[in-house]
Amino acid sequence: MTTTSGTSGSFAPFAAIEIPFSSVPPSGTPEYAEFIAHYLSSAFAFIRATPGWKKTKHFHTDVGGDVQCKLLPSPVSQIAKKGWHLRESQHASDCGLTYDDFRRYLRFQHSTYEKLYIEDIQVTQRLAAVKEDEAEVWHNAYKLPIVTADRDFVQMLLTIDLPPHPEPFSEAHEAATLEWIRSADRTIEPPAVADGAHRSFVVLQFPIAHPDAPEKAPKVRAVYSSFEAVSEAAGDKVDWKMAVQSDTRGRIPTFLQEGAMPGEIAHDVHAFIGWANKYKAENPPAGDQ
Repeated sequence: MTTTSGTSGSFAPFAAIEIPFSSVPPSGTPEYAEFIAHYLSSAFAFIRATPGWKKTKHFHTDVGGDVQCKLLPSPVSQIAKKGWHLRESQHASDCGLTYDDFRRYLRFQHSTYEKLYIEDIQVTQRLAAVKEDEAEVWHNAYKLPIVTADRDFVQMLLTIDLPPHPEPFSEAHEAATLEWIRSADRTIEPPAVADGAHRSFVVLQFPIAHPDAPEKAPKVRAVYSSFEAVSEAAGDKVDWKMAVQSDTRGRIPTFLQEGAMPGEIAHDVHAFIGWANKYKAENPPAGDQ
């Protein structure tokens, strides 16, 4: 696979490798725009390549529908033994959720909502907002069933609405997105939807070292990188892709970590859809929220 996910200039590869918080440029600067552009370009390359990833396990639930898992060996030598594990699914409105619902509960307050439907998450704490609702640092603690000690993670969370495009995540869409990201007057709101265009957004995460969250026993500091790509498809369907590369560290054998990943990530599909339907019914969104 050819990918732009390797090192670009002074930026680290998009992988489960920690970067220092001090390396993140302040928002509103050209350097910040290049920082965001680097990780978006890396994610676009991964997303476009997913049709060629190796199929692994397939899952089905009445709530989540069909979920196909795939695997890509790590393209980064520093973490060569940890692959990228993908799940992809498509959801029509009969699942109870529209694109706006996916955006409402995944694009915004991502970590806060995630704690409500992933029972293994014990703590979510925002450490910093580089740019509100776009680039934030979160400290999350998990109790994972496959490990002997609890794990915690410190993550850079990028949640970004992309410019609407007829072919989401295509090379043309990437070019339009990067041009928009680099424009001096950009806001977090994307351009208006044109005829024939589809809306999309991404949620990107990668590990970051932050001074307000040092490693503290007995928890083990683990790392992961992930991307979620959500887009409108034909009819009323929503395409949802998510991939993660992780290292739980400690003394857990790699084959156990890697073997558990498809089931873990597939579970989140029906967990999210079931929770979101219940939450939406109990907390009806008002207006364009």
